[in-house]
Amino acid sequence: MNKQFSGSIDNKEIRQRISQFIEEDETIYWLGKPSNWSTTSPLLLGLGILLISAGTSLYAGYWLILPADTLEKYSFLIGLSNKPLIPSLILTGAGLYLVLTSWYRRSSKWAYAITNRRLMVVFGNKLLREKTPRELKYVRVKSRQGDVGDVYWEIRSGQPRSARDVDGNPLNRGPDGYYVGFKGQANAEQLCSEILNWQKQSIESELKTSTASAESYLSSVDQDDKNISNKIPASGSQLIRNLEYGFSVEVPADWETQVSQRKKGILPFLGISFLDNVIRDGAFNSYAENLNWNLLITKGTEESWLEIYSSSGSLATDWNSIVNDPWAARLNQQVVEQTPNLSVGEFNGFSITRSMSSGVIIPNYGTTKTDSHIQMSWLSDGKLSLEIRAIVPAHSLTLQQTVATIPSTLRRIEK
Repeated sequence: MNKQFSGSIDNKEIRQRISQFIEEDETIYWLGKPSNWSTTSPLLLGLGILLISAGTSLYAGYWLILPADTLEKYSFLIGLSNKPLIPSLILTGAGLYLVLTSWYRRSSKWAYAITNRRLMVVFGNKLLREKTPRELKYVRVKSRQGDVGDVYWEIRSGQPRSARDVDGNPLNRGPDGYYVGFKGQANAEQLCSEILNWQKQSIESELKTSTASAESYLSSVDQDDKNISNKIPASGSQLIRNLEYGFSVEVPADWETQVSQRKKGILPFLGISFLDNVIRDGAFNSYAENLNWNLLITKGTEESWLEIYSSSGSLATDWNSIVNDPWAARLNQQVVEQTPNLSVGEFNGFSITRSMSSGVIIPNYGTTKTDSHIQMSWLSDGKLSLEIRAIVPAHSLTLQQTVATIPSTLRRIEK
């Protein structure tokens, strides 16, 4: 177990249930389970038992104590063997539902874990919830008695079963109810603080690894090499080749690189065209030379990535349109650097870098978590056009230099 977490329960059963979901190179830091009655309500269980008792008692004949005129008035409810079957079934059914729900959500079915990658909530033999450090928006405590409380990171309201978030995950409540997290934890405030510290350290470690990879890339790549597309890349870089469009580029070797097919065009609905420039990205796959793609994204962290979109023909925009982009003014993006005449290998075009504050929504990629720079380049040789967009933290000169260097390695190759 990791020393940064206290109160871990090294229980064999819990470890076995968690281990089935542990991935390669993933390490368990902390194990836990909810305290008794923290995943269900004893009041609801008691109410269920009371309703069952009332239903069975009513059917057993205790209704006979009612006055005769009352029995006659409600005779339409009397069923089999002159006993009030319908109300008895309603009461008993409601009671059974509450009792079975309480039993279904009992504390022994839950197991919790914190690893080097995520927070995990297992219910039965199902991985019900998981959250990475990047996905955590907040961590809070809902107090119970004493220092026992629920450490939660999400509140789910009454959403329909079909409701999904931007990643396709369901938004409706599950067996954990409104509060998603670790329920019934002793020293809940301390655990909450430890999770926040874990999140901070994980993000810092990710940034440190990404920066080290970027430094290795910068020391290995030769921007002026005319034969970059034919050589064997140095250890710090990976050569990416698009055989369909006929170009290559070098990216940091340890960055995650994926490819996809992007479609741009009219969005039809029932034969009517509503929007004429809709961007739709297909499924992303890890780069392989035999794949057909027109969109590449290489990512060091969630806040540092670069994408290249390729299309046939000349550029569909010009320098004046980019400099006078109305959206940049609305988002208060200030120009940091601009190159109206850019030459890279066989390509010519232009580039611009703007500052961007945290909290800005980037289409297809989510919201910026920190103040950033957005670097954009447009290159073409008349037959092939490349649109390059990159996001990097404003405080990291190494990452800024890296995403500025990647486009300089673009070269034409034979299809």
